Amino acid sequence: MSSLTDMPTNHAARRGAVWLALLVAGFLLLTWPVILLGGGGTSEAWDQDEHHVHVIERFSAALRKVDGAPSLREALADYPSATSPGFHLAVASLDAAGVRSRTVQRLVASLAGATALAVLWLALRRAVDPITSSVLCLPLLASPYFLSGSIWLTTDVSALLWTTVALASLLMRPLTPRWILAAGFAAAVAVFVRQPSVWLAAPIAVAAWTAAQAPCPTGSPVAPRRFDAAICWAALAAILMPCIVLAALTSLWGGLVPPSYRAQHASGFNPALPALALALLGLWGMPWLLRARGWFAPRVLLPAVVLGELVAALPATDFDRASGRWGGPIWQVIERTPELMDRSVIMAILASVGAVIVAAIARLSPAPGAARWRTTLAFAALALVAALSANSQAWERYVDLPLFALLPFAVVSVRGARADWTPNELRLPFLLLAAVQLGLSAVMVYLPTLRG
Repeated sequence: MSSLTDMPTNHAARRGAVWLALLVAGFLLLTWPVILLGGGGTSEAWDQDEHHVHVIERFSAALRKVDGAPSLREALADYPSATSPGFHLAVASLDAAGVRSRTVQRLVASLAGATALAVLWLALRRAVDPITSSVLCLPLLASPYFLSGSIWLTTDVSALLWTTVALASLLMRPLTPRWILAAGFAAAVAVFVRQPSVWLAAPIAVAAWTAAQAPCPTGSPVAPRRFDAAICWAALAAILMPCIVLAALTSLWGGLVPPSYRAQHASGFNPALPALALALLGLWGMPWLLRARGWFAPRVLLPAVVLGELVAALPATDFDRASGRWGGPIWQVIERTPELMDRSVIMAILASVGAVIVAAIARLSPAPGAARWRTTLAFAALALVAALSANSQAWERYVDLPLFALLPFAVVSVRGARADWTPNELRLPFLLLAAVQLGLSAVMVYLPTLRG
């Protein structure tokens, strides 16, 4: 494996461009025909028609100053969506500019998904070859939530795009003030699309902290370290950007979500979310876990299992729509499988597997140049879970989308820690995971669309 900071040669760059083009072409093939042919029947289609389209039309009328329409500030103060207004304003601007075709609007909005894939591919390409980088992106490409969120007008994929830009800015190259500011700007846009994206402030702070600790000019390994002031100031500005956006929205709404949706999404912390996150990591990380050799030591395995069991056993984890424990295939499985004292057996098993995967990744030494990746990703994962737990609804799609972006970064961060690993040991599990996701997409996206 090459260093994370190596630049590809011209030949490799051309070869990489072909693989990136194929990845994007695959995305367009999976999304644009559905958009052009119309149809619905999915959860995202319902969200588009019942919520997001109404917000877009309301904002468009405000932008065009239609008689009887509210002012833009009045329109922003409350509207039928639980998310920030950034995505709706962008599409409403198209509408107000005369692009009234809903199909064209959906085609334009879907480009956020293509761009998110491209950004993820470029970041991973710093560490692995073009084929492997493409394979690592396939589970995200095939995810039903990623495809549905790209086909219909919803906010999830647009927020993921800016989240990926922020993480890539922190991880894909030596960190400088310019890239820290880029991460802060991307985080601010992500918050303007979905307010929980404020979790990005944590990895920005951690990445900047590690980058700012430069060795003294003496070069002595035992010399004290000094802080890079430029990085510190850039980090402060970058952290403030998403926080200021969230503060402005909170002031406008009088809370963390628009008033109409406060009861559903801001009625309290959901303690089942950490267990859900570990369970999904255990489920989707299992294929790579089965292929990787030499991960475990007994002194690591047992504490990880115990930790997973505790996370899954302390809160109630059975299916309960009223408590926000629903939404997604994993909850449908939980609804149909045994429980014990309101604790799902399946959730307990998968959460333990997820904890084992976390322990295994932490135990392996980082790949060359990836130590900062490891630290940044660890805090990113913790901050993400904390932010999602603040939502009253523990829906699977809230976890799945960022997980499929973070998991390749985590795997790449330990690639090369074992000299006997081969490219196939990295690729085959992700191919298997992509196949599973594509099967879910067939059931959750394409079949409902054909029936609709």
